[in-house]
Amino acid sequence: MSREGIYLYKVSAEIRGKGTVYVILLAASDEGAFAAAERELERHFIAAPPVTEMVIEEKRSAGKGKGFVVETAAL
Repeated sequence: MSREGIYLYKVSAEIRGKGTVYVILLAASDEGAFAAAERELERHFIAAPPVTEMVIEEKRSAGKGKGFVVETAAL
């Protein structure tokens, strides 16, 4: 897979009973990002959690030095 057309995504998922979690991933499209986020959530929680909403919070072209800050508490 070539780096051209690959994006770094920050996806938020609202999980019933647990709150919001963030998934950071690489994907070639928005649809691919949602599919990858679902797979990562299943791996993390062992079984598919009850996701009530999933949103792409940020999307950036992938490259050296790119990243996101994920806040875990209100500042």
